[in-house]
Amino acid sequence: MPNVQVVEKSASAKAAIDEFLRAGFNKDEIYLLTSKSDISKDLANATNSDSKELSNHNFINSDTNILQVNGDESLSKMQSLGISDNDAERYKRSIEKGSIVIVVSKIT
Repeated sequence: MPNVQVVEKSASAKAAIDEFLRAGFNKDEIYLLTSKSDISKDLANATNSDSKELSNHNFINSDTNILQVNGDESLSKMQSLGISDNDAERYKRSIEKGSIVIVVSKIT
C-alpha cells in the first residue's frame, strides 16, 4: 500500500520528499501530483529539478516524478500507484483545491 501525504506548499513538499528519502525510498518511487503549473514550477525549484515547459500530465523532470494533472488524470495515476478508488477521489479533490499530493509507491 502506498504512503500518501497532502501538503499545501512547495517547501512542505520538499520536506516530505527529504523525509521519504531518509526512510530509504528512491526518487523514482516518489510522485508529486498537482493541478497548477505555478506550483509545479515552485516544486521544480524546491526539489532542485530542471524546470521544463508544462502541459497537462507532463513530468517536469523524470527523476523527480512531478506531475501536473487534471482531475481524471490524477485519478488514473493514483489508481495505477495502488491507491483505492475512494482514497483517489478524496485526494483528487485536494488536488483540485490546490494541494500537492505526494505518493510513495514501490511499483513492481
